[in-house]
Amino acid sequence: MIKLITMKNFFLVLYTIFKVLICLLITVFLVYGFMNVSIRPILGNDNWDFQIVFYLLFTLFTLIALWIIPFIKTSIIIKLIPIVLLIVQFKLPHLMPSVIHQFKQIYCIEDGICHEGAEVYRKGQKIIINKENCLKYGWKWNEEGKFCNLNDWARE
Repeated sequence: MIKLITMKNFFLVLYTIFKVLICLLITVFLVYGFMNVSIRPILGNDNWDFQIVFYLLFTLFTLIALWIIPFIKTSIIIKLIPIVLLIVQFKLPHLMPSVIHQFKQIYCIEDGICHEGAEVYRKGQKIIINKENCLKYGWKWNEEGKFCNLNDWARE
């Protein structure tokens, strides 16, 4: 009877390790694209920013925790750690100006809504977004939000 209990525990441990390894493989597969797209351009650049790299690594750590903790038999307090990490993850960009600037720059490139001070390139020339340049090029300026809408449909 004792051997069956120890074998059962042994297989439970192996099963848990197997679930964790599968979870890690899935996480690495999913996050590989995220890391490849996000960190490679930053580290390949001579003027990379520590705040952005820290935010990306914290995001990776949070994703891994969210995938691993549910598969491990632990106490309720340990299972709450990923939720706390997720809350910190959502609040962290507001404490890091470089991350907020990066989000605004990406939003500017993707959607054409550029905040004051952003740099855009149009017809081979660099344009710094401000009220004067926005109106000069026929774009729509929002005084309240201090941003310029570069989309063609927003032209007056």
